[in-house]
Amino acid sequence: MTLNRRDWYPPARPGDFEDHLRALEAAVRAAPQHTRLQFLLGYTCYFIGRRVQARQAFEAVAAAGPD
Repeated sequence: MTLNRRDWYPPARPGDFEDHLRALEAAVRAAPQHTRLQFLLGYTCYFIGRRVQARQAFEAVAAAGPD
C-alpha cells in the first residue's frame, strides 16, 4: 500500500511534515514507554516508506504489552 502522509500537508508549507515528524521522534526518545507515541511513530513511518523504523516502533509497542 502506498499512502504518503506528506501529501496531507499543504504545498505552501512543505517543511511542516518534517518538523512534526522530528517533534514526534523527539517525544518518543523522551518517553519511550509511551506506547501511543510509539504506535503513532510506527504508523507514520510505515506510510512514508521508512519500514525499518516503523517495525522498530511497532516491536516496542508489542514488547510493552497491553495498556
